[in-house]
Amino acid sequence: LTWSLLQPDHADVLHDAMHDGAEPMIAGHAWRVHFDGARSGAMEAEGRSERTTNYILGSDPARWRSGVPAFSAVQYTEPWPGVAMRIYQQDGSFKYDLTLQPGADEQGIDLRYEGLDGLAIDRNGDLLLTTSLGVIRELAPVAWYADNATQKVNCRYVLNGNVVSYEISGADRSRGIVIDPVL
Repeated sequence: LTWSLLQPDHADVLHDAMHDGAEPMIAGHAWRVHFDGARSGAMEAEGRSERTTNYILGSDPARWRSGVPAFSAVQYTEPWPGVAMRIYQQDGSFKYDLTLQPGADEQGIDLRYEGLDGLAIDRNGDLLLTTSLGVIRELAPVAWYADNATQKVNCRYVLNGNVVSYEISGADRSRGIVIDPVL
């Protein structure tokens, strides 16, 4: 995943520059999350929107795209053995769910961050991503059994340098488990 963040008032800066004839100066920060050890599994888009997007990348018009459809979610089939990943937006927050099949090992799920100014776990178990524009908080993961969402499972982030993984403790591994962090 590639993330890009613009300063909070970027729309106002662009608007003012357009009316003043000035060259706009907007601060931004980009970073990537690599799925280390992931296989190139199938990806399937869900919930096609009426909205479309245009991409003008570089100076070669052959690489430009217009009318690219937008979707509400992407399902990534088994990037790690026994694990499915669904990426989506809900209530203005980016989300991804990791669904572990019975017996699947969460410790193989490694998310390597590149391009951040800092990465830490706070005392609440939240993941803190430090950018040049401030800190972004990814709430501590919530986990439950796939067959009963009211039965919670103990889960936490584990940080090793710039690689984030998960640790589940005290769970019945004969049942599927859903891990649900919120950015």
